[in-house]
Amino acid sequence: MDSGPLKTSMKNRPIASSSNSSLPRYQKLAWGAGGLTNDLINAIGVLAIPIYAIAMGVNPAWIGLALAVPRIWDAFTDPLMGHISDNFRSRWGRRRPLILLGSVLLGITFPLLWLPSPAWGPALKTAWFLIMLIAFYTAFTIWSVPWNALGFELTSDYNERTRVQAWRAAIATLAGWIVPWAYKLCFIFNKDEIIGARYVGLLIGLILASTGILSALFCKEQDRAQKQEKIKLGPAFACTLKNKPFQLICAGVALFIAGVFLVQPMALYVNIYHVFDGSREAASTISGMGGMSGAIMALLAVPLISFIATRWGKKKTLILGMAIAAAGYLSQGFTYNPANPYLEIISFCTIAPGVAFIWIILPSMLADICDVDELQTGLRREGMYGAVYGWLLKIGVTIGLSLSGFVLTIAGIVPSQEIQSPEAIRTLRILFSLVPFTFTLAAALLMARYPLTEERVNELKQQLQNKHDAETTI
Repeated sequence: MDSGPLKTSMKNRPIASSSNSSLPRYQKLAWGAGGLTNDLINAIGVLAIPIYAIAMGVNPAWIGLALAVPRIWDAFTDPLMGHISDNFRSRWGRRRPLILLGSVLLGITFPLLWLPSPAWGPALKTAWFLIMLIAFYTAFTIWSVPWNALGFELTSDYNERTRVQAWRAAIATLAGWIVPWAYKLCFIFNKDEIIGARYVGLLIGLILASTGILSALFCKEQDRAQKQEKIKLGPAFACTLKNKPFQLICAGVALFIAGVFLVQPMALYVNIYHVFDGSREAASTISGMGGMSGAIMALLAVPLISFIATRWGKKKTLILGMAIAAAGYLSQGFTYNPANPYLEIISFCTIAPGVAFIWIILPSMLADICDVDELQTGLRREGMYGAVYGWLLKIGVTIGLSLSGFVLTIAGIVPSQEIQSPEAIRTLRILFSLVPFTFTLAAALLMARYPLTEERVNELKQQLQNKHDAETTI
């Protein structure tokens, strides 16, 4: 294999850990708790449109753009943090001090997002939201990049990596019990949803800080990576982007995410103006019930996903999950029905397990790719791979969110109107179903080309071990 710009001598190569090693359960739990932190930030997407656009009258296109701008900022901060994390050296490791710092900052910045006064003008409200978003997502980068990298390097075993991600996914389903209720909680805390959002922001901020910090306190890092030579940012970034399996994963996940976030705000509008005839509170209730039901189904699916992956392999399991999610998205065209509002829970309970397949298998695949990279470069670069993966994933979010507000406007939705036109609702319902269905199927077709099977990954690991053994005998 071509070792590229990061070629190093074999004496700098980290020792591969045993392929049959099993992590202590407390470490899986501590790292997996970060899954709640990671998914709970989706409350921003749930609250942004109803609080800023509907309750405070800001143009939804402005809010969509505000949500997209931090993703541009991430294009610089994510790879930089990956570089910092890979090269950081301390008595506590490369990752854990950064995870600790990021956790504290998350708890501080999230509540600040929801502090604007209703008396402010639309431009000032949007400016506040944008500045606080940049501050929050910078804190999230400080936390998430080393946290993801730590998860990739906890074990070198092919199937144990899937089980580690299954723990994360299982705990992350708790976010499905909170995020869908975020808007409803605003009304519970205060009849004025704007004031209620401040209490919700404080509550979520406390959870983000407390769960995000656990992996810094209880997980162990591999000492060998502390001894490898430091890596230059430019060559490391370029080499990461050239990895073919990595390109496929990033393209597939960006496509999937773009399709989902493009229509995410539409769910609330379809519920408010089509299913519940203008009732915001009823719409927030069904969203909470559906989200919680989906979270329960996703939790029940986690052990099944791990079982299937160990027998079918990661690629087939991932494609199965995408097919299940696509079917759920297609069903939204029929289940969002004013004659039977609770029918839409069927869609939630189909989509959520399918998405759980995706978020368990993809990171496990990425950990395997880091082994391929070690064979090529002689270095462990989980930080850079996690950072670039996260950045490209956020590009998908950016495309979806930046266009979502415009889609609402083009469809004819007027936020200040209590009743929307039948034409606008009809257009939204079609897009709400077909867009994520189409994007998810396209992502599945991409992932069908993924080349790393379990046999191939184990073969690469054996090559690593053989080279190391040959070097140590010299």
